[in-house]
Amino acid sequence: PQPEPLPPPPAAGRALLDGAPIPARAPGTPPRLLDLDKVYVVAPDSTRNSSKSQRPFLRPDPGGVQHLLDSDYDIRGIAEAGTAGLGACIATPDGMPVAAIRALVLPTVPVATTSEHAVADLVFRYRDGGMASVPLRTTREVQGFGGNDQDVPQVFPVSVMRAALGLGANTLAAPRLANPDPGRAVACVDLRSRGGTMLVLALTAEAAAGTVTSTADSR
Repeated sequence: PQPEPLPPPPAAGRALLDGAPIPARAPGTPPRLLDLDKVYVVAPDSTRNSSKSQRPFLRPDPGGVQHLLDSDYDIRGIAEAGTAGLGACIATPDGMPVAAIRALVLPTVPVATTSEHAVADLVFRYRDGGMASVPLRTTREVQGFGGNDQDVPQVFPVSVMRAALGLGANTLAAPRLANPDPGRAVACVDLRSRGGTMLVLALTAEAAAGTVTSTADSR
């Protein structure tokens, strides 16, 4: 007899682009790995046309909770940051002093550049009603794709399969974006492009030194 099919994994929501299911957060995911459920545009199994075939956006790239460089991330889809932002301000954990945000992003630039230009801003919204922003600059925090990106912190290729075949593959930028005023409590963060679109796979809040953080998702 044929084995019983496995039930579908639990879903946290649906991708805004095509309604594909967004995988639920793994049990025990720390809340400092920020929850992007509200703003995912595509899911791991959302499909696109590639070489006249349908293939998923994020398979077989790493997903779920991943440790990359020196930070953990929760990767369950792709959000898009335009000039109006992500579409929602992403909440940070209550009571956690935020020293910085660690981001996994892929910028789009109209023309490859070897110089420094601000292409987006990470916006910190504080609980006292104020706000501050930090620029993401080509050749510093994100790629300019002009051959001068050696100082940009980068992680795995977006398409592992294409890289394995020797084809072109982008890597993700993984900048650390420091809170300009770490003494103020952060309510939420947003990412706004200065033109074009920036793809966002994950955002992680880095606690201030000496802060004891929860190791499990509080939800």
